[in-house]
Amino acid sequence: MRHDERNRVIHAIEGELEQVLNDQGYELVALRYSAYKTARTLSVYIDKPGGVSADDCAQISHQLSLLLDVLDPIPYRYQLIVSSPGLERPLAKLEHFARFQGSQAQVRYHEGGRRRSLTGKIAGTQGSDVILLVEGRQRRVALQQIDDAHLVCDWDKLLAEHGHSDASAQPEHGHNGPKGEPLMNEVADR
Repeated sequence: MRHDERNRVIHAIEGELEQVLNDQGYELVALRYSAYKTARTLSVYIDKPGGVSADDCAQISHQLSLLLDVLDPIPYRYQLIVSSPGLERPLAKLEHFARFQGSQAQVRYHEGGRRRSLTGKIAGTQGSDVILLVEGRQRRVALQQIDDAHLVCDWDKLLAEHGHSDASAQPEHGHNGPKGEPLMNEVADR
């Protein structure tokens, strides 16, 4: 899928989806649209104080389905996924980086025509830049250069806090739940 198709779809619906979610007491954490051959997926990551349940995802999936029927942003058959952000939640806005200051994050970005990646502690934000502490050095990345960013869970620490000493019990990819799937989600074919 071309980058401009992805941007067109997200730009066409992001404001409307965010308004509906905010009216219901949810935060739009991230919105992702992907396509591979004929398979298209619109993923909506939501959160609220106290966390998101499977019932929340099902309710929001139904509401967003109705809205998307009206907006009709994707002229093809696609799958709608409404999910919690998971432990390694996406970071898409400056507010996300500010809220999770002090946490570990991985940031993938483009600079000078090359794709780059940094993993470090979020030191804060300044203007439209994200500041990471990587191996004792501050690194700045402009938000508009960031292609993907997410928190990095310290699985060993989390397991130890819950009485598990076997680090091999951690998920293979550690992206959200076991094997990388979101912790809670609702999937609907559109």
